[in-house]
Amino acid sequence: MKFDSRIVLAGALGAAALLAGLWLSVLLGILFEKVFHKKMWTWLKVILAFIMAAGIFTAGIYWQLSRYTKADESVNEALLSDDYVMVHPLENGYFFDGWGEYNAILLYGEKRMQETAYAPLLKAIARQGIDCFLVEMPYAMAELDPERPKQIIDTYTWYDWYLMVHSSGNEEGCAFFEKYRDQFAGMILLDSVPLVQLEENQLLISILTENESSKNGAAYEEAMKQQKCRKRENTITSGSRAGFVTDGTETGKEALSADLQRQLTAVTIRLSLLEQ
Repeated sequence: MKFDSRIVLAGALGAAALLAGLWLSVLLGILFEKVFHKKMWTWLKVILAFIMAAGIFTAGIYWQLSRYTKADESVNEALLSDDYVMVHPLENGYFFDGWGEYNAILLYGEKRMQETAYAPLLKAIARQGIDCFLVEMPYAMAELDPERPKQIIDTYTWYDWYLMVHSSGNEEGCAFFEKYRDQFAGMILLDSVPLVQLEENQLLISILTENESSKNGAAYEEAMKQQKCRKRENTITSGSRAGFVTDGTETGKEALSADLQRQLTAVTIRLSLLEQ
């Protein structure tokens, strides 16, 4: 039987918290006896043990949830409107409103990555006439509120919706696509393996970076062969992960600058949509 690693982690944390709570209650009982020269009732020790265990467990869970990669402070500029893109804060994210009126992109970024790390990339895409939506998830975990992106699709109307996934975000992103496939005209992959089969009338755009594509290897090649839909595959020479996500990671000496890679990505997506 296969166990989810998160369940195992929660169980281990709960057991450790219970042991710590029991240990603290014993110490508290000893301290109580020395100060008041009376023995603490056993039932009170048990209650205190569970209260402390619950507190330790809650603190541990919160600490674990808060351990996600934060966006670099430089993304703050991308969250401001300029002459080309209006950035509208939403209840749970941002809407990058460019000059386009026909196509819109909904993003699923890397797991445990603060969503605003993709703001510079989405703003670059919006400048090419493709509106973009960035949905912020609780603690950067899409599985905690899987229906939140659906609220965007239900609220806004575009001629064609596309789901864009980056790297490890393909698992939750493809699951969402599978559930609401009729809502989408296609999918955009950024260094990702397609984990779902698209319909023949849908468009699959794949953008690989030279420095990251090797991580997908045979799994990517096999998944793409099975796709019967229209496909557009592109590789950005000297591209890297840092050109997609702004989390403080620096580009290598031989890699493209992050800004140039974002511009190339945006233009590639626009041209791929015009060719369909």
